[in-house]
Amino acid sequence: MNNIFSIGEASKITGISVQMLRNYANMGLVKPENVDQFTGYRYYTINQLHLLDKIKYLRGLDIPVSIIADAISSSDNRALKKLLLEQLEQLDEKIEKLEDSKRLIEWHISSIDYQKKTSDISHPYIRYFTERYALAVEYSPEEGPEGAEIRLAKLRHGKESCDIRYFRQYGYVLKIRGFKERRFEPEKEFMFIRTDKCKMSEAVRNHLLVLPKGEYLCYWDSKKLEMIQCENILRTELEYGGPVIAIEYSNGLREYASNLKCEYQIFLGK
Repeated sequence: MNNIFSIGEASKITGISVQMLRNYANMGLVKPENVDQFTGYRYYTINQLHLLDKIKYLRGLDIPVSIIADAISSSDNRALKKLLLEQLEQLDEKIEKLEDSKRLIEWHISSIDYQKKTSDISHPYIRYFTERYALAVEYSPEEGPEGAEIRLAKLRHGKESCDIRYFRQYGYVLKIRGFKERRFEPEKEFMFIRTDKCKMSEAVRNHLLVLPKGEYLCYWDSKKLEMIQCENILRTELEYGGPVIAIEYSNGLREYASNLKCEYQIFLGK
């Protein structure tokens, strides 16, 4: 039985391209056992094919070639175990990020479905919320909505906020007096975050907004507060002194307007 294989044969047997075999040789990872000095043909042994198969297996686990080379140079499995443990840790981190991204995508789909299902409801309704978290900035009438949005964007995209995952939907904490008089007057502009347990500097944590858990009276309206039913809400439902918030909804990625429809949420108590 032939124990010497040309580079073409080695490629067919291992499923590694000829070019990659040449790369491995140039890197010193697996050099051919023999190179014909006249033709330049490269030949591999069965042991080298076995090693190439191991390398292909490890590469299939997304382990970099440079790290595989360090493991090959070791005389026992300790280096390989260390290599695999490090890769396992990296995979756990990737899985956590993917799971987090999956949850955010599910939230976005749910938000679109919720808007479609409820935005045409013409009467108030009750919703229960668990404690919610957001990053918020003070709203200044002199700056207008653009100023608050820019400051919120700078806060979200700053280096100290890079580990925070957001539910990308704008909200406002409204001044109760202005709301009673049917004026859209925010105290704060905010964006929900997934959890308050993420890493935050003290400067960023100073912008953390916690909305209390409990029942909220909700209804849909524009930022002009045009709904006639609002008068009944104003008379009867603001006795708790809790937050009145407006959650902004858009109908597409491009939509940006001062009069987007909002779901108003009036805290009724825990």
